[in-house]
Amino acid sequence: FVDNMLPLEVVDSESFEDLIKTAYPGKNVMSRRTLTRRIEDKFAVKTQELKDFLSNPSIQSVATTADAWSCRNRSYLGMTVHWIDESTLKRQKSILACRRLLGRHTYDVLAKTIETVHMEFRIENKVSKTTTDNGSNFIKAFRVFADDNSGVSRQNVDEAGENIDEEQETAVTSIAAILEEPADSSADASAFYVLPKHVRCAAHTLNLVASTDADKAMTSNNTYKKTCRSAFAKAQELWNKQCRSTQAADIVKSELKRMLVVPTATRWNSIYDSVACLVSLFDENINAVNRVCSSVKIPLFTSNDLTFFKEYASVMKPVAVTLDIIQGEEKAFMGLLLPVLNVCVEKLKNTKEKNLIHCEPLVDALLVGISSRFCTQLDDLELILASAFHPQFKLSWYKGDELNRKRIMDTMTRLVNEKLVVETQLSNSSSDSEDNSETFFNHLMRTSSKSNEGARLVKNYLESPLSTTLPCPSVFPCKPFVELFISYNTPIPSSAAVERMFSLGKDVLKPKRASLSDDHFEMLVFLKGK
Repeated sequence: FVDNMLPLEVVDSESFEDLIKTAYPGKNVMSRRTLTRRIEDKFAVKTQELKDFLSNPSIQSVATTADAWSCRNRSYLGMTVHWIDESTLKRQKSILACRRLLGRHTYDVLAKTIETVHMEFRIENKVSKTTTDNGSNFIKAFRVFADDNSGVSRQNVDEAGENIDEEQETAVTSIAAILEEPADSSADASAFYVLPKHVRCAAHTLNLVASTDADKAMTSNNTYKKTCRSAFAKAQELWNKQCRSTQAADIVKSELKRMLVVPTATRWNSIYDSVACLVSLFDENINAVNRVCSSVKIPLFTSNDLTFFKEYASVMKPVAVTLDIIQGEEKAFMGLLLPVLNVCVEKLKNTKEKNLIHCEPLVDALLVGISSRFCTQLDDLELILASAFHPQFKLSWYKGDELNRKRIMDTMTRLVNEKLVVETQLSNSSSDSEDNSETFFNHLMRTSSKSNEGARLVKNYLESPLSTTLPCPSVFPCKPFVELFISYNTPIPSSAAVERMFSLGKDVLKPKRASLSDDHFEMLVFLKGK
């Protein structure tokens, strides 16, 4: 019932009872009440197992994702937890909650629910960062209650928010404005919650680059605007015909031997995927595509349209590939964000050098969008260190000047030295118990030695070849590098994991299961996700 997402009342149906009695003579069918109780017991066991596991001292750090979701006139806050297995360095995850939200989704309601879930699973002191989308209430919740606000000081919150525009669905609100809210406001003025550092979903931000910022190319160049609108108008008519007419869909299938990929508002990369499908069909048999257009009575695609779509697909491909990489899970370490953005920018610049006929304004708009929306992340030291301690990237991607590069290496050396000193202190704690004239200066000598060793280890690590496989302990020079990799790469750059959980929730909350209580719905989603 959990795995196949069947309605619980199935056990009360006569047909199900007949099936069981026929297949297993002499067996009785459990009642719905018994089935529900068993699901509740299973949920209690699995949640306790997860709590005990996450409380284990071997799990030093975890990260979470959070997002709000609505289905069948109900609103929920979904959360997932992520950590890195210390022995294999493989990323692990679990669903934490799919909690019902009542009333307005104000910033304090979100903060309270996130903190409650963290405390329920006893990870409030282990969560390094929480990743959410760019929704205004999420950003406000972390701006007000986050431990560090990702390195942005409270006094500079408004300046940091200048990159948030209406298309990002975020609103910048000063702390003073929050404190001046009337007493009868929906926010509890006396409430205080503690949230971890915040990460804005990079996939959501990049999707805004691919949509909102890409559209700005039309405002900067009238020729591009006319060509783009003309080509997409024809394509949209073709997509609409396939979706709205069974006869047109049959013609598409008959002529093209496949169905067209159609854009959807909720799926990122859908416009690129749809255009890439069209370009592929143009290359295979443009005559067949135009026969379809003639049959469904829409304008034929011209050679100008074909050239535009081919350029559009070529320009947007690096962005689409980057989006797919960021939304992954197995390789979704925080350290991949800056390198893949760097590769995306380089590929866009290379595309611009190919003497584009139509889409040069699109390339410019995308480059400006990436630069403006990711300006904070591109200079974030923690993100740079996450990449530097990732053996597949290190600093090979870094384009900064030598002075900044040296500062990064000095920071890496300091972090490694701190780990080495701790190791030495632990290993020599018993021998240091005697403090006499012969051993008095041993600590100073060891500290100096470890300082030199740290610099040597960092230099050799950065100069060694990049790893071609997923991170594992054997590719690092020593344990401090493994610990630093885990520390900086446990957070994930995208909230895609919790969005995938909502897809699961949609399957659970089918029309025939709309009467499920909020608690039982959360139990079924949690168990299905396990």
